[in-house]
Amino acid sequence: MTKRVAIYARYSTDNQSETSCADQIRYCTDEASKKTDWVIVQTYQDDQISGASFAGRPGIQALLRDMTSRKFDIILCEHTDRLSRRTHDLTGLYDKCNFLGIELWGCNQGKLDTITTALHGAMSQVHLEETARKVHRGMKPKAAKGLHMGGRSYGYTPLMQQTRSIDDKGRLAIEPNEAAVILRIFQEYADGKKPRAIAAGLNKDRIPAPRGGKWNASTINGQKSRGIGIIRNELYIGRYCWNKLKFKKDLDTNKRLSLFRESAEHVVVDVPEYRIIPDELWNKVQAIQRESGTTHMSHQRTPPRLLSQLLKCPACSGGMSSYGVEKKTGKIRVGCSTHKESRSCPDPRTFYVEWIEQTVVATLKKGLAEPGVVERAMRAYEDERRRSAAKTIKEKEAAEKRIADLTRKIARLNQMLIDEIGDEQENSKAVKEAAAEKRELEEKLEILKQETPDNVVKLQPPALRRYLTAVDDLRGAIERRTLAGDLGPAMVIREFIEAVYVHGEKDGRPKWVEIKGRLARLFDQSAQAHDLPKEAHTGSSWGKGGSGGGI
Repeated sequence: MTKRVAIYARYSTDNQSETSCADQIRYCTDEASKKTDWVIVQTYQDDQISGASFAGRPGIQALLRDMTSRKFDIILCEHTDRLSRRTHDLTGLYDKCNFLGIELWGCNQGKLDTITTALHGAMSQVHLEETARKVHRGMKPKAAKGLHMGGRSYGYTPLMQQTRSIDDKGRLAIEPNEAAVILRIFQEYADGKKPRAIAAGLNKDRIPAPRGGKWNASTINGQKSRGIGIIRNELYIGRYCWNKLKFKKDLDTNKRLSLFRESAEHVVVDVPEYRIIPDELWNKVQAIQRESGTTHMSHQRTPPRLLSQLLKCPACSGGMSSYGVEKKTGKIRVGCSTHKESRSCPDPRTFYVEWIEQTVVATLKKGLAEPGVVERAMRAYEDERRRSAAKTIKEKEAAEKRIADLTRKIARLNQMLIDEIGDEQENSKAVKEAAAEKRELEEKLEILKQETPDNVVKLQPPALRRYLTAVDDLRGAIERRTLAGDLGPAMVIREFIEAVYVHGEKDGRPKWVEIKGRLARLFDQSAQAHDLPKEAHTGSSWGKGGSGGGI
């Protein structure tokens, strides 16, 4: 009886020959040809991928899928360590092959059984772990001599590229152009320039970032706990620190994770020839870092306001964020977030947030006072409620259908786990993901059931009066400067506003706001600066403010 054979080949790193897989397949083909009843039906391979896990290996994953479909009767490889260097993976593969009636063969080992599979798997795993220990042990004395054991560090190039001498392996040479960029960053930071502004300047000058692409604030700031980032890299003052991190691979994803080591495990050595930054400049920058506090500005929470996350820049359609409190007036200015982050907005402007709030509230108040607005508002509100009810029905039906699909999927995957069909880890992961999605949909469905389609509330004059009361409350809060942090009355009208575009003075026209959303369709007008109290006109629409959190 003819037996169908699948060949698998793998090699780990780019230090090995690119023909390694082809050589393995050729060797396996020669061995298979010695068996008169063997016919090769498929080959699988993974190039430059570690055998530490099945995850992230398209070749082995394809083999596992086809194995479940019984597309072959024999799996043949040069050696079992080509399949995996983990005991768990190799013995699990053998168990599945045994269940499906598929034989597992190694050219150098013959047909595998339970004992030989477990033995070879254990030996491969021990070899993998021992190799890692020996490599790490061999790196430590070299690092103690100041030899660079990590990847490329911005500002330096391997000296061996210049000298072509093996004696210079692990030694670095300062790269003049990059060193000048590093010095520029430190000097600008010491002069009070913020990382965002520094990054914007480097991007404007078309200076590539360490990994190519654009500079950003995090590249410069880095992470204090790990000592990474341009302004935290001690190599720039001639101090090399090795063994700060240790790396482990997630067996489910095959991704490398970095973990911080205890300081006692670090190897620190002085290498004055690598110095780029003088001590005085370094100490000044580190002092500024310490004074800036432990909580980064981007993580500080700004109190919400009436129009939080609703303000838009008309020039680029980006959001608007706080530029801080103006010292002269004590008022908060807001401006284009796109300009703040990357200086790419074509027409950046800043405005007092109180002026914007007053303008929007005055517009809403004036609009609802006009004849016919109440009637149109009632019709529009009822139409919107009907549309919302129809949308709720569709969402409810979609959720119920998806829950039913997920229930069947979970039952099917559980049966596959019981029958030991397919990859156990992948099936278990799929069950967990499907169960989590099902729980979320069930919670969503309960909420949708409460929003009954018949609950279409008509907007009556009392409701409008409450709306107008909320508008008056907002106006008073703005005038008292007590609105921030209290969104009670604001929530009444926020649901009717999609976005507010703030326009600056142009061609003799005063600054104005444009309300997008349901209310804009009702009012058919824009709010002008001359509609507001005289005190709302202060300040220039071209002014600049300091840094601050988002509005």
